[in-house]
Amino acid sequence: MNKKLLVLIAFLIAVFNNSYAQDLQCQNLEIREVPSTCVIPYTELVADFLDIDYKDTDTYVITSEPTCPPELAQTTGVGIVADDDWSQVISLGFTFCYYGNMYDQIIVSDNGVVCFDLDEALQYHSWVIGTGITLPTPIWQQNSIFAPYIDTLTPADGNPTNAIRFDIINQDQSIPANVGNRRFIIEWDTPQFSCTSTYFKSRIVLYETSNVIDIMVSEKDVCANWQAGRAVIGIQNKSATRGMSPLNRGADGAAWDPRRTGGPGTAIDQPDGELWRFIPDGDQLDYNFAWFEDTGSGIWNYVSGDPTINVSPDVTTSYKAELTFQGECTYTPSTIFEIIQVDPLQNVTDIQVPDNLIACETVAGGGSADFDLDQEALLLADYPTTDWGNFNITYHTTLEDSNPITGGINPITTLNPYNATTGTTIYVRIEDTNDPACFLNRSFTLTVSSLDDSSFTYPEVQYCSADQNPTPTTTEPGGTYAVDNGGVVDNLTGDFNLSASGNGTDLSGLFTITYTSPDPCSTSSEFDIAIVSTNDANFTYPTSACIADVANPIATPVSIGGTFSVDNGATIDTTTGELDLSSTTAGTTYTITHEFTGNCPESENQTILIMPNDDATFSYPLTLYCDDAVNPMPTTATNGGIFSINNSGVIDTATGEIDLLNSGYGTFTVTYTTNGTCSSTENFDVTIEELKDATFDYPSVVCSYDDNPTATNITTTGGTFSVDNGGSIDSNGVLDLDSTTEGITYTITYSFSGNCPSSENQTVTVSETPTANSTTVLNSCDNGDGSANFDISNLSTVILGTQTNLTLTYHSSQDDANDGTDPMVTTPEVRASGDIYARVENTDGCFSTAVIPLIVDNCFIVIPEGFSPNSPNVDNQTFNITNINTMFPNYKIYIYNRLGNEVFSGDATKDDWNGKLNNEGDVLPTGTYFYGIKLNDEQDLSYRGWVYLMQ
Repeated sequence: MNKKLLVLIAFLIAVFNNSYAQDLQCQNLEIREVPSTCVIPYTELVADFLDIDYKDTDTYVITSEPTCPPELAQTTGVGIVADDDWSQVISLGFTFCYYGNMYDQIIVSDNGVVCFDLDEALQYHSWVIGTGITLPTPIWQQNSIFAPYIDTLTPADGNPTNAIRFDIINQDQSIPANVGNRRFIIEWDTPQFSCTSTYFKSRIVLYETSNVIDIMVSEKDVCANWQAGRAVIGIQNKSATRGMSPLNRGADGAAWDPRRTGGPGTAIDQPDGELWRFIPDGDQLDYNFAWFEDTGSGIWNYVSGDPTINVSPDVTTSYKAELTFQGECTYTPSTIFEIIQVDPLQNVTDIQVPDNLIACETVAGGGSADFDLDQEALLLADYPTTDWGNFNITYHTTLEDSNPITGGINPITTLNPYNATTGTTIYVRIEDTNDPACFLNRSFTLTVSSLDDSSFTYPEVQYCSADQNPTPTTTEPGGTYAVDNGGVVDNLTGDFNLSASGNGTDLSGLFTITYTSPDPCSTSSEFDIAIVSTNDANFTYPTSACIADVANPIATPVSIGGTFSVDNGATIDTTTGELDLSSTTAGTTYTITHEFTGNCPESENQTILIMPNDDATFSYPLTLYCDDAVNPMPTTATNGGIFSINNSGVIDTATGEIDLLNSGYGTFTVTYTTNGTCSSTENFDVTIEELKDATFDYPSVVCSYDDNPTATNITTTGGTFSVDNGGSIDSNGVLDLDSTTEGITYTITYSFSGNCPSSENQTVTVSETPTANSTTVLNSCDNGDGSANFDISNLSTVILGTQTNLTLTYHSSQDDANDGTDPMVTTPEVRASGDIYARVENTDGCFSTAVIPLIVDNCFIVIPEGFSPNSPNVDNQTFNITNINTMFPNYKIYIYNRLGNEVFSGDATKDDWNGKLNNEGDVLPTGTYFYGIKLNDEQDLSYRGWVYLMQ
């Protein structure tokens, strides 16, 4: 069977098995792979864009598109748990440009709104949409997206976490295709308020880089009994000066229902519903699109700026579609790219892979070579020569020249010789002679090998046998080394083994080393080396010694002979290397040198540190301490030693801290011994004395008439008492109150003297005794039974005068007043004639008393004949009957006008008649009014008469 027919059948099978059906308008950039139908098959790569005409976000246009596929694989709830609330602040995961401003955070309302202003986070969000309002409007939340704005009931179904949820697509920025291509999705799945059996299902998608906004509504029944079913789709800016809604999707229009076939509860991933896309439509952005091919060495070659290209790789190859643009919200160029791997198509292997060509340079150092580019016989090796005429093969210097569908351009006309430099790539186009659109590409590289510079050198031409083996420096590494006269050399590195080579086979110590550079353009060079025998000057020596050591340090040499010397003025035996320690200085490092002279002089050095005896001196801040002081710590010249103490003292052996409280009293000797290589010991004496406890108790407040106060709870006797402010106190702490003054606070001090003095203070205040001023006789009207009602609540100003911060109580007897017991109430009290007693007490408990005589008087009620509410005399502005409240507390009074109509009734609980109807109504006219009075619950009127009202 003809091989072209086989290729066509295989290609058609691939097409039917890999049909493509997917919405490609829901990502910023995506690549589609479409196999061709040519005899020489290729793969068509198509780059699809979310919005091919990218612009700034000052304004937007609205389009309606089919619903994009769902992408909420993993979601996070916004955490709104109360109805009509904003969420916490949520990170977008990238920077999004909205109406000319850049944001990376939002807040979300359960009522279908996303806002870029964060001040309302976790606050209330109004559910009232209103009618006759269109976007833009400051009435609704500014700087927001409405998707739509609708009153919902949240939390829903007892699961508030997932009722409103979000996700970020392409978060993993380590994946190249995700860079600049993230999408933030927020989704509502909540019941509508007042129509809780129907669910509101909607989604907002924010596209990184392109700043496109999608609003997808898959379910929203019209809830006609709540806000007339209004719901708003749209956007508006921060100042509410720009905004827009799709046609018939604003609050000013009729209620609406998205296009769908599912009923309540339909999942949001249903294909039914509607999508509104808001596309930036401001100033044009500078943007560029290009295809690139991966060369396999980390370099991407430009292919084409057309969104559609044809490729036919012979091995699996990566192709990159790259979109770069810059604008108002993109201050630096932003790049989105997608990479796709294209495998070789089946049966294309009949076209063989060309060889990469290598040639030696034509002129040494010229850098170029002549090549024969013609590889037709290799490319068509699987075809009979009679079929070669069916193919047109051309060679090109760029992939772009070899890739046009209408035929290759700028072909290379001279294939042999073709002069080129190393690294040149040649692109081969193999196309069907009868159909130039059916073609595939192959490529090969040209490498120029220069004529090798095989020259090399060693650092020296003569070496001692004890030297480090020398290694050569070559211009062209990778060749091989060889040596004569029995020498030993590493044939790959050229490392010359001096000790193994010795004096050579002829004992002359002379050697010639030859280097041959690697293929394909190799040359050879030689280098002469001589080897001379040497002595080993290495020796061992102590690294340190104490200056007081008994034995002097001595050297142990590898080779006998040579001469020892020392620096810094010390003395050493030149033959044995014995160092005289008495000639050294402590703290000095000396260098010992062992040296051989001759053709191959050798010398080695060792150092020795002469260490001084450790400085064990130390001290404490003081030599005497009281037992209550902070435990003292020593200061040492050399740390790390051991402390000890005599006389049963207690000490921390590591730090030297003395336990003053538990060591007892007396003088102690502390010893410190260093633990260094050159240890030493020092002593220090410390005395500890007892501190006496001067604490005691004393009354804080006394009255001048109290007994003399005294000190109590004295912890340690034998101290001395004293008092300030001219007071007098004895040795037992008894304060003589006759020596004190009221209102003065005295400080009592109890103290001990000596090396460890101590003292404690207590204060006592001699409180000022308050004065209870005597009052005049208190009179009250007789109730008719020899008793009267006495009101003592207003006597305080007389009894206290100008004194403040005092407590005033009244008592029935002098004893009660003295003891402060059984106080009387201050409201009117029924009592016969006699005395009561006032007690005045300050906050310190000091007091004085006064007698208040009570006299019962015979009183009569006095009924006025007239009154005037406008009278300048305050006592004549109401119908005031003198003494009636006191003598007859249960009285009742009735007032009638001349027609006999009642205009007022009252008793002791009401105010006197003020000349108005029932004291609250209309002002009554001037004239005569009649009254009737009942006394103490009598059934009949006790008094009748008239009173003249003057308005």
